[in-house]
This record gives sequence, C-alpha cells and structure tokens, in this order.
Amino acid sequence: MTLSVTPLRVPEFYCPDPPQVHPAAAELDRLGTRWLERSGICPDPVRRERLARHRMGRFVALTAPRGLDERMQVVTDLNLWYHALDDTYGDAGPAGRHLGDLAAVFAGLLRALGTPESPAGEPFAEALRDIRLRLGRFATPHQLTEWTRGLQNYFLYELWESANRERRSLPDLDAYTVFCADGRAANPSMTMLPIVGGYELPGDEQQSQAVRALTEMSCVIACWDNDVYSYPKERLQGPHHANLLNVLARERGCDPADTVAEAVAMRDRVMCAFLRLRRRTVPHVSAPTARYLADLGSWMRGQVEWGLSSIRFAAPEYAAVMPEHWADCPSDDSPGPLDIPSVAWWWSVDA
Repeated sequence: MTLSVTPLRVPEFYCPDPPQVHPAAAELDRLGTRWLERSGICPDPVRRERLARHRMGRFVALTAPRGLDERMQVVTDLNLWYHALDDTYGDAGPAGRHLGDLAAVFAGLLRALGTPESPAGEPFAEALRDIRLRLGRFATPHQLTEWTRGLQNYFLYELWESANRERRSLPDLDAYTVFCADGRAANPSMTMLPIVGGYELPGDEQQSQAVRALTEMSCVIACWDNDVYSYPKERLQGPHHANLLNVLARERGCDPADTVAEAVAMRDRVMCAFLRLRRRTVPHVSAPTARYLADLGSWMRGQVEWGLSSIRFAAPEYAAVMPEHWADCPSDDSPGPLDIPSVAWWWSVDA
C-alpha cells in the first residue's frame, strides 16, 4: 500500500516495572473471537476479523499477568466490546458520533448495567448485559458498583467529547487531564484489576489519598501513553480529535508532532511521582492493596507493550515507526508538580 501520510516516529517509553505475560494469551484470543462472533456486535465479517486480529486476549495477558483464567476471559470479551463500540460509534465509525445517537445508545447500556435481569435486545446492550452477569458470579457487590461507576463516567465523558467535536473544539490541558483521570476506559479498567486478580481492597485503604492518587496517576499515564503511540493513526481524524498532542498543540500554537517531547516529559514526571509515592505507600498497606499497586504498574507496562505491536495502531497505512526498546531513564524526573491545577494534589500526598 502506498503511504499517503508522513511517517512518524513514536518515542521510547519509560516504565521500570518488568514485562510479564499470562500464559493463557492464545486461549483468551481464541475464546474471545468466538464470543465476538456470537455477540452480534460486529456483524461485518471483515471488521470482525480485523478486530479479532487486535489480539485483545494478549492485551489482557499483558496487563493482568497474574489474573485468574475465567475472570480474564470476561475482561478479554469486555475489551473486545469496548473496541467494537468505539469502531461503531467513534470518530471514524460507520454510525458516526452524533451526540443524540450516542445518548440513545448509552441509555440502553445503562439499563443493561443496572438491570441485567431484563433482556436488552440491542446487540451492544445485550453483550454488556452478558458481561455484567458473568462478572456477578465472582465480583463482590462493592467491586461491581465501582466498575459500574467507572463505566458511567466513561459514557458521560464520551458524550462530552462528542459535544466538543460537534463544536470543533478541544478542552484545555487541565480539563483534558481530568478527562483522562476519570472518564476514559482506563478508569473502569483499573477497577477490574482486583476482580480479575481475585482479591479485594479494604475500604479505608481504597479511599485513602495515596491509593486514589496512584490510581489517578495510572489512568492518566495510560491515557497519555495511548495518545502518543496512537497519534499516527489519530492524526487522520483531524485536529479536533481529543488527544494530548492535539491539546498541547492548540495551547502552544504549533504542530502536534512538535509536542511529542513535551508529552513524553509530562508522562515521565507523573511516572516518577507514581513510583515515589508507591514506594512510600506499600509498607503501610495490606497485602491486597500492595498487590493492587503492583498490578497498576503491570497494567501501565502491558498496555504499552500491546499498543506498540497491535495492528490497531501499527498498521502500515498509519506510517508509525514504533520504538524497538524501552527508555532506560525518564526524560524528566523533576520532583515538583506539573502546571496542571486539577492534579497538583498528587505531589502533596503522604503515604
């Protein structure tokens, strides 16, 4: 295929947590492909085959390498559902991303979450209902509530993003960072870590400032990392697509490609803050919470491992030149907070 866009080099990422992968990756992919076909959420066989080639089972095996098999299969199917939803109703999807259309879709999804006893009918709602019922076999009521809240935030922020696109506008850096912390798919994904791992955090520790800050940092790092390695693909959707590079470019008055170094420095500074706070926190928490904080590191490392090799972002038509190595050290390890008011509190948290 002749490339119609200029090749872009994706930088190396700094993440000192060691790479790990669950041995069930291939089986998760095989069963996930079967579930995707049965669910009816991707009826076009060409699109379905392409989605299956994204290897969401490998994604789950990389991001939850110590998870329990049956639970990991539910998470694999959930990630297929996320990506099918985005491919259908997202920026480049055939159904478009009109605010009214999305609101109607999300209303049905909320019903499926809140009342899984009632058949949903619509394929995406019915598939989400299936996932909710399967999760109910091993997740605690509190874990289900946390996951549901994360998905509700995800739906709300997707509507907000759609409204911004209709207005051809972008949020400022502070608002976009809140969007990454609270409203993208990383947030409900973090709530799945204890479920897939078979443990539960004590409520007082889960609600502590340190654990909440570490969770938010993980969500933001994961979203910013995704923005960096997915930019070769997302640049085709125009300058109003919600991506950290586009947000920085608008504020700096430059080309998005010129903001890559700044974006990497920002995520590196947050990564260093995460590592410092995690080291201070682990000695003072229970074993389940310590496991969760380790799982956050595995999740951040694994999603980049997957993204750099997935055809979702590395297909030839996107002209992405992916890095072959990981960075040995951060590009910015400054101890002070970033100039982003909504998250400055991270740097003042005591363990």
